Amino acid sequence: MIGGLLGIEGVIVRGNEARITFRADAVPRMKGLSAAFHDVQFQVEVRRAHPLALKLVRLGGAEMLDGLVRALRGLLG
Repeated sequence: MIGGLLGIEGVIVRGNEARITFRADAVPRMKGLSAAFHDVQFQVEVRRAHPLALKLVRLGGAEMLDGLVRALRGLLG
């Protein structure tokens, strides 16, 4: 549900890595995404610019799934 509100099409989590793909019509703000994932100690790499695809790597802090949910909830305000 959170992902749909943010324009996320899919999320794949494997161990300490995750991939997030956005719908083609989504226009997420990179500054907000970067800050949200930085707060939960995830490194963000842009894999594709359009539609946006991100690779996240857990550097420490929160577990991958918990941190992902916390970061995405934070983007909703």
